[in-house]
Amino acid sequence: MSPQQIFWKSRFIKSASLLFLLSLAGCGGGVPALGTVGGTVTANGKPLANAYVEFQPTAGQASYGVTDANGKYSLFFRENHPGAVLGEHKVSIRTKDFAQDNSEDGVGSVELVPQAYNQYTILKAVVKAGENPPIDFKIEYDEQAYAQLVQVRKDAQARQVRGFALR
Repeated sequence: MSPQQIFWKSRFIKSASLLFLLSLAGCGGGVPALGTVGGTVTANGKPLANAYVEFQPTAGQASYGVTDANGKYSLFFRENHPGAVLGEHKVSIRTKDFAQDNSEDGVGSVELVPQAYNQYTILKAVVKAGENPPIDFKIEYDEQAYAQLVQVRKDAQARQVRGFALR
């Protein structure tokens, strides 16, 4: 083997070894420092049950929780890893489970929480190390006007499913 072939083979082995070690470090499932987070979500003063609460940090993986019948939630970074990454988070709250649309007519459910609290969220929270005090969210909106909007959306979805696109 020529000196040039030895050089390139050596370089390839070193590069492959480095990539392998880096891939092990990245796939090791390491968990960053987390703070324990929980609280209550209310909508117009009433507990919001079965709502999905997401804390999305400015960098890193989001944490999720689901509210119980009393509107209480606890966040999980991953299964068996309660908490959220430390720092500032955008918070979104929704009631529609996009992965669980099992409706027969294909219309599915319509989001019951206004977009200002999910898609275009105005909610923020800061997570600190250790156990955080309860981080509660009080969603306020005009129920009658929002109920009308929800009905319009359901009607529009039903028309689209039947082949009539709303223009």
